[in-house]
Amino acid sequence: IVVEETIREVLQLEPEFNFKKTKFLLDLGFDSLLAVEFRENLGTRLGMEVPATIVYDVPKLSDLKKEVGSLMMKSSSIPKSAKTDGLKSPMISRGSGTFDGDVDEGVVFVSGMACRFSNSWNLDDLWEEMTKVRTDELGVVEEGGISLVPDNRWNWKDVFDVDRNSEGKTVSKWGGFFNGISEFDSTFFNITPREARYLDPQHRMLLEVAWEAIESSGLNPMDLQEMEEETSVFVGIGSSEYLARLKGLEDALQFSALGNTSGPAAGRIAYFLGIQGKCISIDTACSSSLVTTVEGAKDILSGYSGQALCFGVHAMLESDPFLFLSKAGMFSPTGRCMSFDERANGYVRAEGCGGLVLR
Repeated sequence: IVVEETIREVLQLEPEFNFKKTKFLLDLGFDSLLAVEFRENLGTRLGMEVPATIVYDVPKLSDLKKEVGSLMMKSSSIPKSAKTDGLKSPMISRGSGTFDGDVDEGVVFVSGMACRFSNSWNLDDLWEEMTKVRTDELGVVEEGGISLVPDNRWNWKDVFDVDRNSEGKTVSKWGGFFNGISEFDSTFFNITPREARYLDPQHRMLLEVAWEAIESSGLNPMDLQEMEEETSVFVGIGSSEYLARLKGLEDALQFSALGNTSGPAAGRIAYFLGIQGKCISIDTACSSSLVTTVEGAKDILSGYSGQALCFGVHAMLESDPFLFLSKAGMFSPTGRCMSFDERANGYVRAEGCGGLVLR
């Protein structure tokens, strides 16, 4: 009964709504936000922790009721103190080398970081960018690094329409675009100008951010290969939009395989630095950066490595993804992300690169 009452509350169903004809929860109109609200409300009603992905893990209503019953049995049969005694979860602390606890007790700390976002080439610029509102030459307000699609990407006027159902159109003409996407110090990384031309900007940003993040941690990047402890690399990265721009260029063939696929992205960093720890590219869509950080922390806590380089990178170079995501109803038609706000109406795409050094 409590499951049905919570569903009625979250989906604002009529009291007399009959669940007997309902087989799957998603058929009722659940989306990701409503699934989170359902989980929180259910947990509050029951006075216990409910898995964040329960709606997707147990999609059938009948199975969900059984699962909730099972969770209630487990919750009531195990004292709270017994559940936590002896268990340790990774705790990542941020600060200038100071953290709560001891490394031996399962604490991983951030010792360095660097970034490339919007008009920001470093963390200080990023902080200023996030607190600034300005107006561009067209009188359009740009807030928090969000702007109109720049001319060096595509002509947003060709694909923009306020009507979400317009064929070949998108309701979004905004994004967080890194203003240095075409710039790269190739010779510093021993890459010829010819190869650099066909190298995905995601790979370029990763190399530069990796170097700067390690330096910000107080280490010489090239000293990592001499350390007794291994250094692992975890990169959150999706597909390459740059590859579409290289189509038909015969000269690009020998470089496109390694320079425009996600797999070699982590390896490129490890190869340049001469490190031999784990080297993994990860694509879990929007959670990729989070997953790399978790994997890096786990790698350190397991004793496999002494430090982990964790990254998230993305580059928006073609309009097609905007069309697909708009048709899926994912974009904000106002160009503003209002997370956890009742006015929230979608999100705004952005690009760039962020890197952490975990120790």
